Amino acid sequence: MFLLNINIGYYVNERNVYNEPAHAESNVEINVMAEPVPNDVVPTPELSALQTNEPDPDDQEFLRINDTSTAVCNRLLKAMEMLRSEVSAMQATSILQTLLKIIRNVIEHPEVEKYKRLRKANPVIERNIVNYKAALEILFLVGFREDVMFDNIGKEDAYLVLKRNDPGLLWLAKSTLESSTSLTC
Repeated sequence: MFLLNINIGYYVNERNVYNEPAHAESNVEINVMAEPVPNDVVPTPELSALQTNEPDPDDQEFLRINDTSTAVCNRLLKAMEMLRSEVSAMQATSILQTLLKIIRNVIEHPEVEKYKRLRKANPVIERNIVNYKAALEILFLVGFREDVMFDNIGKEDAYLVLKRNDPGLLWLAKSTLESSTSLTC
């Protein structure tokens, strides 16, 4: 049996309906007594064969994004392999940690310009990035480009500047570098 209480100004029991006087403070209830019908079957809706947590395999936008992500990830992995073949394991770890720090800084501080400009003459950048083609390739993949900038007195200086600020691309590179550096550490 079911019991339902509703405030509407009428009292209903199993056999009778009563109109309650309208008071400002009256509390009226409706009691609805019903017994479930035996053998009352509620049809179960058919579920799709496609899992809700999986993307539609025919979705063209998904395929385009997935293909692009796969291509970028493959290029990142290839650049990291090239780096590891050029330097010792300890140097590779140091260089990958520097790259990871650069990318994390851009992700964590998207409005701060100093993280989007890397002076090539900076000793850490020069030692861990500029001297290695593979390290430069990784930064170029996430959107950095070589550029010349002028300081306050007009002196020109070479920089690596983030020209394409794509958060998805930065996150992809970050996760690829994190998984790679956790394997080498």
